[in-house]
Amino acid sequence: MCDPHHRRSRALKLGQVVSHREAQALVERAKLFEFVKGLVDAPKVKIATGSGRVVKGHIEAQLEAAGWACPVKIDPTQNTDLNALHQASRTVLQVQTGNIARAFYDLMKMQSLHQQNRAACGVLILPSATAARTIGGNLANFDRVQEELGTLYFHQVTIPVLLISFE
Repeated sequence: MCDPHHRRSRALKLGQVVSHREAQALVERAKLFEFVKGLVDAPKVKIATGSGRVVKGHIEAQLEAAGWACPVKIDPTQNTDLNALHQASRTVLQVQTGNIARAFYDLMKMQSLHQQNRAACGVLILPSATAARTIGGNLANFDRVQEELGTLYFHQVTIPVLLISFE
């Protein structure tokens, strides 16, 4: 019998890419576009219930291996950071597989680094809505962040941000 709550695992792969405020052009100019898209192409990493930490750990390991600064402190006096910074291009990257509220918090941390002139653009990697439902409940998802970044938070988030989803 088929359990309607059972979610079949599948390989981590690239979903959609959306550019907020011309972020894609900046990431391409830094020669990082193919690299950041490739972070979510991992047939051995499975999307399944509770796999958020595994996905995030996989991406963080690739960033460290590629020489990105990991993690990046927003303020040295606070315990607030983002996953990684590519120092030469001042591209900050965050993977969010947690609660939906954390995605907007991440955007505000990117905005803070932008206002401090420490980041020229950001990359936010999130599960698609389908992947978020597979991983767990009320998680950050690409569809909602894309919609709200383009409407509700457009004027607050002035840092160019490349949104990347994984499925």
